Amino acid sequence: MTQNNSQQNYNPNQPLGDSNPNQTQNQVDLQQKLKELEAQVYQTTKETTPSDTETQFSFTEQINGAIKTLRNWFDNLPQVGKLIVGIGAIMMGFSVLNLFLHLITNLISVAILGLILYGLYKYLFSNSQTQ
Repeated sequence: MTQNNSQQNYNPNQPLGDSNPNQTQNQVDLQQKLKELEAQVYQTTKETTPSDTETQFSFTEQINGAIKTLRNWFDNLPQVGKLIVGIGAIMMGFSVLNLFLHLITNLISVAILGLILYGLYKYLFSNSQTQ
């Protein structure tokens, strides 16, 4: 008799071990509220996320503002200050140029070394296979 009674109360939509119908309704309500919150968050983030053109425009404005600020700062320097800043800028430019030239020189050296090693490899292994 107990086995027959448990078969009559079985509901496939109700989780196992959950015999309270109010608890199932609470779960449905919570799921509905969760979906509403997700939709609200999605809508809020969609509204507040700037588009690519707005971001690029803002970035361009920031760069232009920084250049204008630096130009104003430089214009307000005394003649000796302008000379020192100019010499420093020239030295910095030559340092960057020197860095790139050293990098290119090192890359060429590594390429030449690689070609020499490849030639030796081909020479040594091609001779050993013909013998």
